[in-house]
This record gives sequence, C-alpha cells and structure tokens, in this order.
Amino acid sequence: MTGEEILSWEELINDWLNISTDNIQAATWMQYESIPPSLIWGMIWLPSIISLLISIWWCVCLCFVFKKAGRQRREALIPFWNIWIVFKISWMKKYFWLLRAPMVIRALLIIGIQLLANILDASRLPAFRATITRICWLLALWWLIVWLILPFKLAKRFSQPSIFWLWLLLVYPVFIGILAFDKESIYISEN
Repeated sequence: MTGEEILSWEELINDWLNISTDNIQAATWMQYESIPPSLIWGMIWLPSIISLLISIWWCVCLCFVFKKAGRQRREALIPFWNIWIVFKISWMKKYFWLLRAPMVIRALLIIGIQLLANILDASRLPAFRATITRICWLLALWWLIVWLILPFKLAKRFSQPSIFWLWLLLVYPVFIGILAFDKESIYISEN
C-alpha cells in the first residue's frame, strides 16, 4: 500500500487494529480523506457547540443569581472573578483560597519534581515521586471536598430545600437556572 492510495473507512480501522512492526507506515493526509464529514462533525464540532452553549447559559444564569444576591451582573462575565463572587455569596471568601491552594500547591510540587530530579540521586527519585504523587492525590481530594460543599452552601443561601444541593451538584446547568429564574428562591445574607 502506498501513501497515495485512499483507504476506505473500514480499511483504515482494520489497518489500525492490525498494526505490526513490519507494516507500520507514515500516515499521510490522503489516507484520511475517506473519513465521513458526519464523523468529524460528531466528534469535534458538536461537543464544542454544546460546551459553548452550556457556558453561555451558565454566564446568563450567574448574571441573574448575582442580581438576586445584590451584586452587579457583569461580574458573572469575568473569569475567576465570578467564582470568587460565588464563594462570597455562598460561603465566606476565605474558603475560595481553600479551593485554589491545592491547585497551586500541586503545580509547584510537579515543577519541584522536575527541578529536584536533577539534584537528587537517581536511585532515590522513584520513592520521592511516589510521595509527591500521594500528596497530589490528597490535594485533589481536598479540592473535591470543597467543590462538594459549595453547592450545599449555595442552595442554603437561596432558601432551597435540603435535597436541592445534590441536584445542583449533579445537574448544575439546570438547577443554576432554577436558582436564577425562580421567584421563590430568595437570597438570604449571612449578616
């Protein structure tokens, strides 16, 4: 098979499944010309469009949630700031750093592994990496716990029933819309 032949979709899959060391060839663009456009649409464009629509919906809902909480609507459109405001509305703002700290610490530990790999003896490096990996997993667990508590606090602030936080956690785009547009959900300030 030369690089100039055009493979059908079935032949391309069969070639990928039957790869051996003696028939590995460089894939050229011409080999992929027979991929159906509907597959490309379904794999790339459709999820991108759905993600974009969910993001727009999330921003619109946050605008109305912020308005109910006495904040300015435009604060919902600023990345990272909107999460800060959600923490101020639902929780105390100091807990925002409980969410951000694990990500920063994990990044510093991963960078530190690469820097210390040049300094430490190679025989001690696997044990060091295993320890750092465990610490990173604990930090990820910490991050997850904070994100699990946030919907509970948010639902409590907007006078929602106790089960609402679970639905807010599982089906966030739907239930943030309920918080935003429901006339019965009233923001209760901490003060």
